Amino acid sequence: ITGVEEGVPARLRLARLNADDGDTDGALAMYQELLDLPGDLGADARLGAAELISRRGDGAGALALLEPLLARGDDELGARARFQAATVASRMGDTDRASQGLQELLAMDSVDVRVADPEGNLGADDEGRMATFLSMPLRGHGGRVVGVLALSSAAKNAFSETALGTLKLVEDPAAIVID
Repeated sequence: ITGVEEGVPARLRLARLNADDGDTDGALAMYQELLDLPGDLGADARLGAAELISRRGDGAGALALLEPLLARGDDELGARARFQAATVASRMGDTDRASQGLQELLAMDSVDVRVADPEGNLGADDEGRMATFLSMPLRGHGGRVVGVLALSSAAKNAFSETALGTLKLVEDPAAIVID
């Protein structure tokens, strides 16, 4: 890490904490200072800023921030950006774009079971709804997606590493049954 990037992970975490504490303006200002950093640090800032902008009702602004990440391909940040873009599109009422984004996500070979909610932020402002959501594609013969295995909870960060491991264990048997 270079001198300029040295404190960036801590600043990203502080921005998330500010957002969690209700200081959306402060968090957004911190993220916007970091948007143009190269690599994953700038990408994390874009994801955080896009989430806050989307929650304010500016779906188009959030999608514009996510565009560079969507071009990254099949890496983890590209997958997170696809999920977030699909969520934003859904909030905007654009079900076609949301569906297309989720289909692209499911087609990615690198999709991690935790990609949907890596920091436990999904639905954090939706009391009584999904605070944690995770999903994984079920692949049949030839690698085609035959279904999706999904879990959700109203509690943030509801699933332990053991639960995630168990979910991964049932992936193949469930795909066989469905296929």
